[in-house]
Amino acid sequence: MASLEKYTDQQLFRLIASGSEPAFAELFRRYDRRIYPFALKMIKSSVMAEEIMQEIFIKIWRHREALADIDEPQSYIFTIAARHTLD
Repeated sequence: MASLEKYTDQQLFRLIASGSEPAFAELFRRYDRRIYPFALKMIKSSVMAEEIMQEIFIKIWRHREALADIDEPQSYIFTIAARHTLD
């Protein structure tokens, strides 16, 4: 497989939907440092923000089959992050 760094988020979503762990790892690399501060700003706990970030990616992986139909991956990820953080 070619370097996944050049793939769009939407392409990564399609690969993840088919079970690609390398694509999932690339998505995590792209978003972990963005989701953590997003959650931290909302809840003011570094431990909880780290846990929330991990739970978001676990949820993405568990529901990966649905990712192929997502047109806006970044919006999807941050919507999950916001909802999960508020819960």
